[in-house]
Amino acid sequence: MTDMTTMNSVSGVLNTATNHDSKASFQQRLVETLSPILGDSDAAQLESLIHQLPMIVGRTEQESLYLYADSLRTLLEKQAAFTRTAAAETAAHWMQSLQHQAMSGRIAPQDVVTGVNNTLVHQFQSWFDKQLKDTVDSSLPADFINEFRLGSQSTQAQQIAALDASALTAATAEI
Repeated sequence: MTDMTTMNSVSGVLNTATNHDSKASFQQRLVETLSPILGDSDAAQLESLIHQLPMIVGRTEQESLYLYADSLRTLLEKQAAFTRTAAAETAAHWMQSLQHQAMSGRIAPQDVVTGVNNTLVHQFQSWFDKQLKDTVDSSLPADFINEFRLGSQSTQAQQIAALDASALTAATAEI
């Protein structure tokens, strides 16, 4: 019985070390994958947040890298619709929201995509609030901004998800 415990302890240590090495390798590859999308200065600024991004449940490392890269591209393309919002700020908000959603260092694939849309809603509401205060009336209630419709879906996150970058830019230009 003692030999089994010793073997299990050694096996557990080896598995923990392997998992740590695998996560470190994934994080480094994630930095390498996302850096060209962000650009050098933003990548350097966000590197510590990139290292903290959770692994994606049920996806291979390569699939996870692709999902993160595709989601970041979508985020930055759509974020450009909100003039005067920094890409690094938007990406940081998204990465932090994913870290908060992660359970045991892992996140579901749909949460990565949902995080993009929720971050864009946050950016849209901040941008729209500033537009209204600067050009219309600073006393408009926040509910007006929260309920503003960009499409026919029920929530702003769903509305933003349904629009491609050019349609979102056109919608915000009308505002």
